[in-house]
Amino acid sequence: MNRLPLEAIAAAAAAFHGGWANARAAFEVRLARWPRHHGFFHLEGIDALLDALEAFHLPEDAAARLVAERILTPEARDSFGDLRLTLDVDAVRDGEIVFPGEPVVVVEGPFAQALLAASLAAKFLEEPTLAATRTARAVLAAGDAVVLAAPGQAKDPAAVTRAAYIGGAEGGLSFAAAEAHGVPWVALLSAGSMLGAPSGLQALVGWLAGNPEQIAFPLGAAGFPAVLQALVEAVRAKCEASWSPPAVLLALAPEDAPDLAVRIHQAFEAAELPAPRILVGPVADELEVRRLGLEGVGVSGFLFDPIGSRGELAAEALLFQPSLVAIEEAGRWAPRIEAGARIADASDPGRKVILRYFDEAGAPLCDVVHGTREKMQPAREVAFVDRESGLPVRLRAHRSQVLLGKVLRAGKRIHPREPIAFVRARATASRNALHEGQRRLVAPAPYPVGLTDALVAEKNELLADLLDARSEK
Repeated sequence: MNRLPLEAIAAAAAAFHGGWANARAAFEVRLARWPRHHGFFHLEGIDALLDALEAFHLPEDAAARLVAERILTPEARDSFGDLRLTLDVDAVRDGEIVFPGEPVVVVEGPFAQALLAASLAAKFLEEPTLAATRTARAVLAAGDAVVLAAPGQAKDPAAVTRAAYIGGAEGGLSFAAAEAHGVPWVALLSAGSMLGAPSGLQALVGWLAGNPEQIAFPLGAAGFPAVLQALVEAVRAKCEASWSPPAVLLALAPEDAPDLAVRIHQAFEAAELPAPRILVGPVADELEVRRLGLEGVGVSGFLFDPIGSRGELAAEALLFQPSLVAIEEAGRWAPRIEAGARIADASDPGRKVILRYFDEAGAPLCDVVHGTREKMQPAREVAFVDRESGLPVRLRAHRSQVLLGKVLRAGKRIHPREPIAFVRARATASRNALHEGQRRLVAPAPYPVGLTDALVAEKNELLADLLDARSEK
């Protein structure tokens, strides 16, 4: 409940007082704002959302605060306190590729319940989807180097690290993610943790006596020659005292990496020691990962922040938007629409089915949104109106599949949680299936998301009615 926007709680309370809280309604959640240089998105957060919907309740202390703030009346608080969701939810699976404009979650049930669930879904999906997507892009940029998640300003570092692992990271710095989700972990020693050592050499000896394969030792430009010499001596001593040489893990700041990484490799090679693994980070930008990787300085991996700087991303932050698309009136579904600055920004009315079409090689060609009363278009001839450009498109595909599946019925899960390895494998396979142009880090080729002619006609008619009603006021 603490992720629910106050406006959603207030709207649900108004529905309780106004008498339409139990009218059957359909809400959709779609990606409404996104970083424009992203050509695809890995959906993540569905499993956590389903857990939250099954356990949904309003704690007494939270209800008391809402009443005190006059967001809820005492009567509405009582309705919320007894509320248990009895919704039906369809959703795209975690790890799957999705694109802007198309529904990724569909909620049907009593209006107030569906409104709350759709609002909750939007909040649950934003940070994990951003983390999984940015990490996938970092993996594409890193080439042969590995990517490890190093969340900085994340609201939930364990959930973000899980999402990054699904997006392709080999592990992360969150031990909580290791315990909760089974994500492989590494640790990064802080400079302050070594201040108690009598000397730099003894600090290195202490580190090598532990787990130097999984705990990275940070090196910086300050005093680097002496620290490097001490490091080589400590590793040589460890090698002489052991049958197997230690696998050393080091960490460098991005600004130091091009120079220091070369010098580290040269020193280890001159001492005839096994080459160390060098991590660079934290890096908050996928293009920076690519730049450092192209410099060929012997970097083994990157400590990548899956969320990045919130200040830098504020203008192009990921935004999932819930929209009412249909409500039952006199026993029949009536479509609803929400206008936007452009026709493409408006929601798509009515209850719908989304088909994804594939070519013979298994690459996705397009996603087409159909009304539930329409005949689904066969793969051999697909006709639609591109949702973004408004242009008509005709394609010939090999096969199709329904994009959203049943995940919740009457408020209860249909399937148990999937193992994280399955979700990660799905994400990798779906990303690799995309055409190369759609995976580009800059100026990616657009992926077509379309509406059928019948759905476009209904949308235009409802938008015209909406504009007429506004002009009359």
